[in-house]
Amino acid sequence: MTIADGYYLKQKEINFYMDQLTFLDNISIDHLNPYGNYLNDNLSNDDYSFNDFIVILKSNAFMMLYNMVESTVKELIASIYDQINSSQLSYSNISESLQDLWQKYHFQNLDQSDAKADKYKKAAHDMINSVLTLQPIKLNYGQLKLSGNADFESILTITQQHGINFNTNEVGKYNLELKKIKNTRNSLAHGSSSFIESARDNSVGDIQKISEHTQIYLEQLIKDCGFYIQHHKYKKHK
Repeated sequence: MTIADGYYLKQKEINFYMDQLTFLDNISIDHLNPYGNYLNDNLSNDDYSFNDFIVILKSNAFMMLYNMVESTVKELIASIYDQINSSQLSYSNISESLQDLWQKYHFQNLDQSDAKADKYKKAAHDMINSVLTLQPIKLNYGQLKLSGNADFESILTITQQHGINFNTNEVGKYNLELKKIKNTRNSLAHGSSSFIESARDNSVGDIQKISEHTQIYLEQLIKDCGFYIQHHKYKKHK
C-alpha cells in the first residue's frame, strides 16, 4: 500500500472517463460519421440533444476532478495522522506546527453557540494535563475542515499548518484551474447551476488539460507528503 492508493484509483477513473468523453465529443462534431448520426438520433429527445448530453458529461467531469482533489488531501492527512498516532509521541516531541494545530483541534469541537466558560476551562485543563503527563498525542483527520473548499489556497494553508514543505514552484501556476474545479463543483452541488449549462463554455480539450494539470499538482503534493512522513518531519527537531 502507498499513502495515496485512493488517488491512483481515481486517476484511472478520470483518465478513462476523459478518454470516452473525448471519443464521444469527436463523434458529435463529425457529421459524416455514421455512429454520430446514430447517437444524435438515439441520445436526443424533444428537450435535449446529443450535444446537450456531452455538456452534462463535461459538467460531471468537474465533479469527478473535485472529488479526486478533496479525497486525495484527506487521504494524505489521514496517512500522516496514522503515522503520528502509531509513533506514540507526546506533545513535547511533535513539531511546533503540530503543537499549534493540536491546540486548535482541542477547542474546535466546542459549540460556539453554547461556549460556556466552564467548557473552555475543562478543555484547557484536559489539554494541560495531557501535556504534563506526557500522554501520546492523538490526531483525528475528521477534524480537518475541507468539505467543498479544496482549492490551491486552502490546501496550501493545510500543508503550512502541518509543517509540510509543499513545493509549489512548478504547480503554483495551476491555482486558477483548481479554483475553477472547486467553484464549478460547488455551483453544481448546491444547485445554483445546472449540469446542462455549467460546462457549456468549456471544450473537452480544455477540461482534458485541467485534468492533466490537476494530476501533476496532486502528484507533487503526494511526493512532498511522502517525504514528510519518510523523514519524520512531524517530530520536533532536537
